[in-house]
Amino acid sequence: MLVHFDLHALDPATAQPLWTRRVHSFKAQDGLVGPVVGSTVRGRLLGQDGDRVWLVIGRDPRALSARDGRQVDDAAGIVQRHPALAGRLPEDPQHYGFDQGLVFLAADATRHVVRGPDGAATPYVPPPAPAPVTGHDAAKTPLRPSGDVPLRLVEFGGRWLGLYTGPEAEDAATDPFGRHLRFPYTVIDEGALARRTLWWGEVETVQPFDERFDRFTGMTPVPDGPTFLRGRFVREPGADRPLPPPGAPGLLVWHNTRIDREGRLAMTRLDGALARAWTVELPLSDSPSNAHLPMRTWTLPDRLVVVGELATSQGERVLREVNVVSLDPATGEFAAWNVQRGAPPP
Repeated sequence: MLVHFDLHALDPATAQPLWTRRVHSFKAQDGLVGPVVGSTVRGRLLGQDGDRVWLVIGRDPRALSARDGRQVDDAAGIVQRHPALAGRLPEDPQHYGFDQGLVFLAADATRHVVRGPDGAATPYVPPPAPAPVTGHDAAKTPLRPSGDVPLRLVEFGGRWLGLYTGPEAEDAATDPFGRHLRFPYTVIDEGALARRTLWWGEVETVQPFDERFDRFTGMTPVPDGPTFLRGRFVREPGADRPLPPPGAPGLLVWHNTRIDREGRLAMTRLDGALARAWTVELPLSDSPSNAHLPMRTWTLPDRLVVVGELATSQGERVLREVNVVSLDPATGEFAAWNVQRGAPPP
């Protein structure tokens, strides 16, 4: 049996394919005479540097052109340009990474980055880490949970707006030291079965000793507010702030349609009065961070690109397919493409 690694390029505005390139193939066999399927050979897409799309297949890095998918660089090319790196490229594929170029940890523990159209390798200096919290504040800063932390508290119209269940809102309002306001991820999370509604946070400023801070004193439900299964605000990628929809003031909310495998990821736009403007159901499962393929989002000037899995049942078998969705956050209109089928989702 042959196993193939393919790279697909899609138009981010239409989700239509631009090109597909077979990157690597190998013959899979059980036993010791060949690689065992799913256990020894891995592929990772690392990132894009200009026209170069870097990935690593097995132990081998390579770069493909974003224009047409042809291979433009690989380990041999790196060594040819930089003979001093001969025999020093990593054997462990986990020692490859990306930071505006291919980053790797050489065999002598030196770090290098390959950047630019000429593929020049230079010593890699990582960006400075955030300054560690010291003193009294270090003892007060709680550890952020790992994985998918839902965005449930935002500033809207000059006030704090929460998306909580009743118990979550009660916990958020119990805030004598301001931790739930300052660190919203410390509020309890009722998880995938949570049915959340909108709550206005009531805030006061206090100075019990020599420190002045804000804290929640209560949560008031928004009258006739909508309810969302596993609801959370759509966040800007990599940030703890909401993604503002184009045009008039409002908010975007991710939520699930059902708790079983028939459930689908949905998006609702709330208008300035916090009423539903529209809701759209996407051909994606509402996958948590521990799914086979956790959901990923990218923002463009007028589009939101979402990549994730769609899980369906075929008897006792679960079929997981990768769908790419390009969505207009102003209207909810979207286009989608199923990577495995090479066609729009059925």
